[in-house]
Amino acid sequence: MTVLEEPARAILDRWREAAARGDVDAVLSEAAALLGSAADDPERVRIATGAGGEPSGLAVRLARLAAIDADRPRSIQAVVDQLVTADSIGVVSAGPLTTDVLDRLFRVADELAPVITDRASIARGLAEFGIHPVLEDPAAADRLLVPAVAIHGSRVWSSRPILDAANRATTGDPTAVVVHARPLAHLDDAARRAFRPRPWVDEAADERWSQPYRPPAA
Repeated sequence: MTVLEEPARAILDRWREAAARGDVDAVLSEAAALLGSAADDPERVRIATGAGGEPSGLAVRLARLAAIDADRPRSIQAVVDQLVTADSIGVVSAGPLTTDVLDRLFRVADELAPVITDRASIARGLAEFGIHPVLEDPAAADRLLVPAVAIHGSRVWSSRPILDAANRATTGDPTAVVVHARPLAHLDDAARRAFRPRPWVDEAADERWSQPYRPPAA
């Protein structure tokens, strides 16, 4: 497996093992190279920029990044806590960011809120998880779950159709949008400067959009 195929978590684990062996220069060199080869992947950008710095502090920096990555269960629960009282939930994707939240939500909710989407392909994908949504405009739901490629402050990166749905939802109800991203995709300032999104990824910012999860300080 090349570094371009290796998940961010696996890279981080490998770097920590290398740093423990004393191969600090090799880790820092690979981190610098990763910024050039994977600048469109926010999690890899986050670990690459987060690893950079004085060699003597590498192990501490990597441990902090690992703590952020390990915070995924809390990041999911923070979103679930905002959706558990929703009358209906709009979804715009059947990807893991969405299904992880819905799976946890349906395990803890006393009553299942209707799930709404406007795409048959998403409905088919959710059906594999036992979720059978209503085919309507998800932006009209009580809460709209927005999976984000990356987040920096109030700025959110996702596809243009998803961001358009978020804007429609906000027009109807300023508190309707709930944004979810993986912990390492919450970019700090250094990662934000290095991040180069793929062509299909657009960005928007709205301070009214709820971001229930905040990663621990690195």
